Amino acid sequence: MDRLYLPPSLRYLDPMRVIPSQPMAHTSFVYDLVEAVRPALLVDVGAGAGIAFSVACQSMRDHDVDGLAYAIDSWADDESKTEDDPTRWASLNAFLRAYFRGVAYLMKMAPADALQHFAQGTIGILRLSSERSGTPLAALIEQWLPRLAPGGVLLCPGVNDTARPELAEDWRSALAGHRSFVFAHGGGLGVLVRVPEVAGARLPELLELLTSGDAGDREGLARFYEHVDRHHAYRIEVQEKWSDLVRRK
Repeated sequence: MDRLYLPPSLRYLDPMRVIPSQPMAHTSFVYDLVEAVRPALLVDVGAGAGIAFSVACQSMRDHDVDGLAYAIDSWADDESKTEDDPTRWASLNAFLRAYFRGVAYLMKMAPADALQHFAQGTIGILRLSSERSGTPLAALIEQWLPRLAPGGVLLCPGVNDTARPELAEDWRSALAGHRSFVFAHGGGLGVLVRVPEVAGARLPELLELLTSGDAGDREGLARFYEHVDRHHAYRIEVQEKWSDLVRRK
């Protein structure tokens, strides 16, 4: 790597929505990706507790991105949770209404039912969670990839999860003709960039580095984001222990 890249997350990211039971893997990358792509439309299919979705909305606000964000999930598992569980739909909805009103919207429905609401070639950043949606990743990609805009980015969590090898296979089958990268840590995160329609068009610097032919560029970014994810995990753990000590006094 012969150039200095300082991601926004390195300078000032402090995630607003943190849930002790939910991993923070790849949230810094999502934050930086939103700043780089500046999507007019962001869609998270299988949003769950909304950790990644919330940090994406936070980045849109922090960087004055003029766009809309939609989280899609049935939240069917809410029935088994207590009313004060922070992973419930109601908790996420309250958070988004408090901080991102007019930007972030929740669509409580199956992914297949949500397809009709998005035109082809319009989504700047698309995140697909096979685990949350209950749909095979190959089927999700087949249904949703046409909705991705030229130069848009597809994110697929879990593609390096050894307990679900079918996700890796589905991911590999979707890569033909696209620039891509996989973060190995945190269960894996697949990143696919749809080729821009304009020949020779440059991608944002973050994506140029991530899909560079220089292995040093790719490996450097991978190590950086793995380190940052560990930092957030340790920081949250310390905050939780400190809160426990305060409560016991």
